[in-house]
Amino acid sequence: MMDISGHKHDRTNRYNDMSTKRSGICTVIVVASLLTQSALIAQPAADKTGTTIGSPERDLVSPLVARRLRAVHAIAELAEISEAQWNGLEQALKDKDPRVRHRVLKLYADHPAAAAKAIDELLPLMADAAPGEKSPVWVAAGEAIAAVGPSVIPDLIRKLEPAVDEIMYRSACAALAKIGPASEPALQRLIVLLADDEIAVGPVLFVLQEIGAKAAPAVPLLIRRLDDEDFHRQYWTCRVLGAIGKESEPSIPKLLDLMENGVTSVRRNAAMALGNIGISSDGVLNGLDAALRDPLAPVRQEALIALGKLGPKAARSLDKIKAIANDEGGSSQADAAWAWWRIAGDSKGAANVLLRELKGYGAPWDAARYLAEMAVAAEAIEPIIAILDEPRVETRVFAIKTLELIGPPASSAKAPLLEMRKDPDADVREAAEKALVAIMRKDQ
Repeated sequence: MMDISGHKHDRTNRYNDMSTKRSGICTVIVVASLLTQSALIAQPAADKTGTTIGSPERDLVSPLVARRLRAVHAIAELAEISEAQWNGLEQALKDKDPRVRHRVLKLYADHPAAAAKAIDELLPLMADAAPGEKSPVWVAAGEAIAAVGPSVIPDLIRKLEPAVDEIMYRSACAALAKIGPASEPALQRLIVLLADDEIAVGPVLFVLQEIGAKAAPAVPLLIRRLDDEDFHRQYWTCRVLGAIGKESEPSIPKLLDLMENGVTSVRRNAAMALGNIGISSDGVLNGLDAALRDPLAPVRQEALIALGKLGPKAARSLDKIKAIANDEGGSSQADAAWAWWRIAGDSKGAANVLLRELKGYGAPWDAARYLAEMAVAAEAIEPIIAILDEPRVETRVFAIKTLELIGPPASSAKAPLLEMRKDPDADVREAAEKALVAIMRKDQ
């Protein structure tokens, strides 16, 4: 017979063992839960993006790239960046991900004093060819270093060694260009590079353009560069000569030749250069007048602008310019109207063309810019305000932009602009707000 009592006893023991195990498991779960809660309590709070609130610099060392990028963005949004945060950002310049380095450099570019303190860490990044968020890291490095200002120019001159490191050379040129006319101390080195046919001179041309009139000693070499086989370098050279201005007069014969015989981009930039040099000789006036018949609109456009810059001395071309302005089926009417005004002083006749163009599809932004220059003299402010009632959204926006550019003299537009803040179109509302700020701020 089976021992029933023994069987019960064995079963009871098994139940007790199971109960003990369950109790142990529950204890482990409870302890683990408490430990997890303690750990969570110990962690700094995070915002909806996952960035640590109050101390975003902690996330600069996160193993997650996205979190490090958000940390840099969060710091950039702060009204004031602490020393600890700058220390973290300086370390982030060595981040293994180029996107982080790029974003940190962009932040330094907005804070010149911080960039000056970190200059020793910024300079090596001029050779960083890795792709950043929107451009290579070396581009952002050049911008950050340029923010320091003229005091960094000696360092940049030492980096102008394309045979040693072309990327660093390009970054140094970008920084010098950003600094602008104050980069004149680099001119001697830039002229040496300009004469070198074995290197890429494009970056040098870019710097010389930004130096402007002070780059006049480079004119003889620039004239030689106009014969370059590469049309890109030809049109960049035209731009530099135009930026230098009257001291580029010796280049005029070659510019006239290129305006007639160069490729399209060279012809238009040669015309632009002639207008910026500002010498109204018979040869220049005849050449620009002939360029008004160029088969391509961009060349005609630059010729019109150049003639406008030369002013009354370009009167021989006025009839052609008026014809272009009044040709509603043509192109460059806005440019022609501006040239008409600059040459003849007839603001009302030119303004009528621009008011028409402001409502058209051709070049309403050009019309807005030009109209803002002459609106007061042409008594055109009220006609511009009348365009605010046009049904087409784009037309209303460009009319508002014109009033913004005019500024305080357009104060009679305040009431309609206030009403346009209720417009159903978001672009119209935004433009109206900006125009009111421009008009009222300058009033005060």
